[in-house]
Amino acid sequence: MKTIVINRLFTAALLLLSASITFAQDCQNSNLIFEQNFNQYNGQNKSYTESMAKNDFQNVGGRPGQLRGISSGWPQDNRAINGELRAEYLKNDAGAVTGGFIFDSSFPGVEEAILEYKVKFDKNFTWATGGKLPGLAGATTLSQPLAVGCTKNQNNIDNSFTMRLMWRSNVAHTQTPYLIVYPYLPNRTSNCGGDIRFFSGLEKDKWYTVKQYIKLNTPGQSNGKLKMYLDGKELLDQNNIMYRLAGKSNVKINNIIMHTYRGGSRDDKWWHSPNTDYSYFDDFKVWTNCDAVTGGTTTTPNQAPTVSLTNPSQNQQEFEMGSTITLRANASDPDNNLDRVNFKINDQYYNQDRTGPDFETQWTPEAPGTYKIGARAFDTEGLATETTYEVIIKESSLAVDQFGNEINTLIAYPNPASVSVTIENIPVSTKSIAIYNVVGKKIKTVNTDNSIANTIKIDVADLRSGMYFIQSANSVATPIIIK
Repeated sequence: MKTIVINRLFTAALLLLSASITFAQDCQNSNLIFEQNFNQYNGQNKSYTESMAKNDFQNVGGRPGQLRGISSGWPQDNRAINGELRAEYLKNDAGAVTGGFIFDSSFPGVEEAILEYKVKFDKNFTWATGGKLPGLAGATTLSQPLAVGCTKNQNNIDNSFTMRLMWRSNVAHTQTPYLIVYPYLPNRTSNCGGDIRFFSGLEKDKWYTVKQYIKLNTPGQSNGKLKMYLDGKELLDQNNIMYRLAGKSNVKINNIIMHTYRGGSRDDKWWHSPNTDYSYFDDFKVWTNCDAVTGGTTTTPNQAPTVSLTNPSQNQQEFEMGSTITLRANASDPDNNLDRVNFKINDQYYNQDRTGPDFETQWTPEAPGTYKIGARAFDTEGLATETTYEVIIKESSLAVDQFGNEINTLIAYPNPASVSVTIENIPVSTKSIAIYNVVGKKIKTVNTDNSIANTIKIDVADLRSGMYFIQSANSVATPIIIK
């Protein structure tokens, strides 16, 4: 009987241990810093731009002057396709000038974190010698440049680290492709990164779930942790990593380093592929407080912020063409971690404001029509909530198709004018004359009792040079030119 009880207790203990290990690896009930699944691009196929990246990731930046593959002027066409992010690597070249993308997404610094994402190489992918993949990174501040690119800059070496991944093969391209961690650590002996292999046998046209766990070392001691998982299986466990030097306790994990490109240098042909190739990315997540969970410390799950549009204040609200509209939103966060509100026009990033609780930006529509206005509130840990309204931009009351109509047209001279304009042929019932600019915005109104033979003189010396239109309530618009 005692043997049975002991066996049952032992079995229960193993189950609890197994559950705690799984829980520690997943960390999904601890502090979620960031999550992006690109579902907003389901059913779409569009070039991935800098504004889209800034909308999808936190605090997007890069080394000074380096946001590659997502800003204008780059030959590669990285795209958001049906809920996935596709990187393009152009043939017979290497580096991020002609392949993939480079940007960093920073978040408030932590001592340990897990990054998880999915990656797939196209069915016709040419492995060549290898290329970069995203990983975690850290620095003393969010603006501190990260150590990458075979750097010799001692400031970057001493005050940051990067743990990008790479897919690799040999120079002859005969070796089975494999995955490595490509670390830039402050105690390395070379300018370029290291080589920590953890998986061999990469296949094309297959999704892999990559998970990277980092716990920072005691400054100056080689006791930092690195774990790598692929499709839920632990493949690497190291406990001797030097992420930060003595006296560098302010170095924290605070970046997803979003790099993917071939190589290597552009002119090193062993990195080249004879074909233009593609890789795909999806389901990015970052967690922290993983050790706190295993140690028995509980954390309150982070809650998403709330947001509401106050201008427009209702769906299908109408505005007149030519007016500047103040887009305004009210946002709050139950955890008091509100970071910013991004405003969107037709699902595209437009502008952001960090000075709440009333967040706002100015927008001047360029054409009549129906527009979708969005406000997306982010907290400092990456959770976001979005709300939208449609607005209708109507043609200005000064209809363009009236210009030039000869019926009840006012007469204006001199035209062009610089000081004043005399207006004749004013309808008898007219009480005022209005001047509009070319987009239909009323600039000034002049009252008239129409007592001098249907004629009035209007001072225009205060108007800027350009074309304007004059109109009364009972006339069509007449163009005038102000010098």
